[in-house]
Amino acid sequence: MGHKDILDESIKQEEVRVVRDPKLVKIFYDESYAPIFWVLRSGPMTVKDIENKYNEIVKTKGSERGLSKKELENLERSDKSIYRYIKELTKIGLVAPAGHRVVMGKTATEILYVRTAKIFYLKNLEDDNWRCNICMKHLSKASELLSLSRDIKPPKPEKLAEIMAKIEADSESELFRVFEEKKEEVQEIFSDITFTDSDRILYIFRILYLALNSGKYKEMVDKVISKR
Repeated sequence: MGHKDILDESIKQEEVRVVRDPKLVKIFYDESYAPIFWVLRSGPMTVKDIENKYNEIVKTKGSERGLSKKELENLERSDKSIYRYIKELTKIGLVAPAGHRVVMGKTATEILYVRTAKIFYLKNLEDDNWRCNICMKHLSKASELLSLSRDIKPPKPEKLAEIMAKIEADSESELFRVFEEKKEEVQEIFSDITFTDSDRILYIFRILYLALNSGKYKEMVDKVISKR
């Protein structure tokens, strides 16, 4: 059935919003709310749109974790649950109503919702987040790859975790500084680009930051590198 989305032009989505409040940061990592932020990266959506995409995401991620069919079903949420989540996120300013959808042949309209910012840049709450089980598995594989590349003994994943945490913390601190001190310029940089573009830009920044500051980490790296 055809429809037309009518957006409220008074709703202005921020390009970048730095989130430092620990209570708000935790919301982005909450398994109930996190999929909503991913879904709304695609733009304004109704509760029904969000419900469909939400359930696709949680089932896909659940399958990757090896969950059973019953466990996957338990991850799904109804439109009533999604509406409750949306209302809670709206109350704390992370999601906002942005217009309505007119469905041809129907008198009632559906509310459209958006993220209040295109990019939410979060202060990391975990000092040791590189030591999670999945991270350690990835670091172990990266260690083996590094061993083949440099003809060295595979570095201990725990030591690589320390290096990665340090690099990540430093690059995040620099991004926070730029975002807060050059807010208008940053908003201009990220205006009129897609979420994929913004992810890529931040990735490039981190790589360049590492290249420009590689000397800071040489001593740490040297300590974990051992010749065969």
